[in-house]
Amino acid sequence: MDQINRNAINRSHLMSADIAQRDDMSFHQARKQPRIDYQRNSFLSERTGNKKQLRFAKTSTLIVTQPKTASEMESSWYSTHDIREFKADTKKSSQALFGTQSASAMTYIGRCIQTGEAQEELTIDDIEKIRGIEHLVSPAVCRVLFQSRRATIARVLQEQARQEEEVGPRDAEKLASVSLASSGFAKEWRRRIMVLQLDK
Repeated sequence: MDQINRNAINRSHLMSADIAQRDDMSFHQARKQPRIDYQRNSFLSERTGNKKQLRFAKTSTLIVTQPKTASEMESSWYSTHDIREFKADTKKSSQALFGTQSASAMTYIGRCIQTGEAQEELTIDDIEKIRGIEHLVSPAVCRVLFQSRRATIARVLQEQARQEEEVGPRDAEKLASVSLASSGFAKEWRRRIMVLQLDK
């Protein structure tokens, strides 16, 4: 018991010394230090013959940093207000493109995917201006993609429920095939849009 107490005191002294040594560090310096959090709680697995042994680190490293200010927190993360503005700007930009050549081209691509019609070669001027909102400039495509997403989720959940009623291991490959079959339009849409952007 005395030996255990002495070991605990030694570890406490080492940690206190480590903290004291770092007290005068600036926040910027502390962030650049190699980070090893609570090494003592991690373990290494080793094999000795047919048995596994656990070996714990003898020391722990503690890095003390100063808490971020309110302004730093605000500049590090998008606020709810920021996200609302992003969505509003995206909606405004896509609505401004309704009826344009770009919107007609997106509708045409979507129709070809749905019907299996051969798609003609397309040339879209300034396609880089709609990058990321291709699916929004055509209300028809946006509606199909939304319905496809909901249908995919519903069918996967149905398959999961069916498997839960059965006895035996779950069939992950079956779930993947259901998802793949249901999301075919969305995958083909992304592929064709990527080809357009790359050709540009």
